[in-house]
Amino acid sequence: MIKEINKIEVFGYLIMILALLLGVYAQDISYYMSENTVELLPSYFLRIITITSILLFIIPPILIVKLNKKRNIGKEGFTLYFLINFLIGIPTSMWSLLVFIMWH
Repeated sequence: MIKEINKIEVFGYLIMILALLLGVYAQDISYYMSENTVELLPSYFLRIITITSILLFIIPPILIVKLNKKRNIGKEGFTLYFLINFLIGIPTSMWSLLVFIMWH
């Protein structure tokens, strides 16, 4: 059970790091995708990346809450995860939305 909880926590932190990277570098990724993949405007890629980043910050905490009902995850780890997600997710999502709004 301890190994399974650790895997879940690691997965949650990896998702959070991915969301952070997508949120911060969305503009650069959009230009790269526009130049090197399907020929679409970078704003379409920016829209997709911004939405993905925000969802990656929102969905894992919801899943962890549901998992916590099935298995009792330690309260310290649970609180720490949500605190980190909140402190990183809100500013990153606001930055992503600001960049997205400035493009339109």
